[in-house]
Amino acid sequence: MESILKCTTNFREDLLQDLADPGFAKHYLEVSLEEYEQDGDTEMLAHSIRNVIEAQGGADKLASRTNGSLQRLYETLEAKHSPPLTHLVEILAGLGFQTRICLDRSIVTDEVDAYTTEMLSVEPMDSTHEAR
Repeated sequence: MESILKCTTNFREDLLQDLADPGFAKHYLEVSLEEYEQDGDTEMLAHSIRNVIEAQGGADKLASRTNGSLQRLYETLEAKHSPPLTHLVEILAGLGFQTRICLDRSIVTDEVDAYTTEMLSVEPMDSTHEAR
């Protein structure tokens, strides 16, 4: 048994080490958000965000980055209900992430494709912001 323990690693420690990498943390949060969209499990989403916060320096560091209160940060992540979107956006921004909106192609189809095609045909602007 002792030899097995020497060969194994602590999952949580490994996870936190991986989450210290912003690229890994981004993918981890993307998967967490996708799962949240499917099951609505606010506690699991908050748990994932807490893991990233811990791996990236802790709540004190995040609170100083966001100019937010540590109390509100804890309240947001400990809430059993869905926290306000503004709080989640603030937390994600403090961790160095931006929020984006993506099209769900399983729902939105032809109407968007026509609009997107039209928008893509617009000529790019040069550095003086004048159309070419």
